[in-house]
Amino acid sequence: MCTFTPTKPHALRYHVARIEVEQDVDKHGHFEIETFELGRALWHARFRRLYRQPVSIDGVLFETLNIGFAWPTSEAALADARNYIERMSWRLANS
Repeated sequence: MCTFTPTKPHALRYHVARIEVEQDVDKHGHFEIETFELGRALWHARFRRLYRQPVSIDGVLFETLNIGFAWPTSEAALADARNYIERMSWRLANS
């Protein structure tokens, strides 16, 4: 069930009932990766720095980065999050 609440004339805040079956936390480099299941076999991943410092991308600060895909297993979500962290770290080091 999804309900919409108008907060400002130009923005809506929505509340969605989340079904979290399992949640795993793993560390990779200087990041903490959290995988979680939203629905049956729909695994997602989000990561943040270990010391909770925001990540800056093009001058915009992010406390947590959510990867916008769903995987069939937590291992697949974790592997893709690790790959994303490595690519992001390489791009920042070589820019």
